Amino acid sequence: MKNILIALLSWISLLGATFRSAQAIEISFFNLNSDQKQDLLQFKRVVLPVRIEDNLAKGEVFQYIPSIDPVQLAALFFDYNNQYLFLRGMTSTIVQEWNGISENHEWEGVRALVSQHINPLGFLLPNAPLQNFQNCFFDATAFRYNLVEDLVYNSDDESYLIQWSEPMQDRKKHSNSNETGKIRFEPFNNGTLISYSNATKPPLFGLKPKGPDLNIITDGIEDYICNTAEAYYRDTIKFFMIQFYKEKNKDNGISIQEKIDHMLGALNNDKAF
Repeated sequence: MKNILIALLSWISLLGATFRSAQAIEISFFNLNSDQKQDLLQFKRVVLPVRIEDNLAKGEVFQYIPSIDPVQLAALFFDYNNQYLFLRGMTSTIVQEWNGISENHEWEGVRALVSQHINPLGFLLPNAPLQNFQNCFFDATAFRYNLVEDLVYNSDDESYLIQWSEPMQDRKKHSNSNETGKIRFEPFNNGTLISYSNATKPPLFGLKPKGPDLNIITDGIEDYICNTAEAYYRDTIKFFMIQFYKEKNKDNGISIQEKIDHMLGALNNDKAF
């Protein structure tokens, strides 16, 4: 119980933390072993174990979606105002401003500042129904933070990449915590390969243990955070796909087409998007 309480305090001190910038994380289908690739082709979600590297809890999730184009899935994720519908613990996500074209990537893209309202209990209750986090109790114990989210399109392979980062001034408010993550939608076998990665650094990881008790606690917290993060990363893609099919079946797909038009308008620098 002591470890869980300290882990909770650690998560609270860094959240909004599920999604962030992914400049240092490389994810690829080709990094998977033969069994994992076979699982993907059998439409299974492949969740890699979260591990601690460089004081970051790193993890990846892959899923192959047959007969769905990357642009459809990317458009749903790009609908930042409705991301809370598939993020466990999130009670709202609101675009504060569009910052125009971002040139900090290999390809030009679109940048937005997004305010997110999140409850850390969403991490600690992985089996709770998603909708439970939109009620008044969870909303009262949640808090806000900002993310910079970037969308880039690669015309060479027709893939869409979305990556996110907490502004530096906000990171300092969270005791210099660090979050990195991204999601890529790319054509694959007449469908789409989703490649998602995230890495989390709770402030506690940077502490220097002063005695054996703290060493034991730190080890326990790292294990706890890895297990909790792995469940959260898995559920992010699970709930994302549930929401996608809800939108796809709504009004004969008009909802998804509207999101595609919005995303492509942004990429084309259409001021009316």
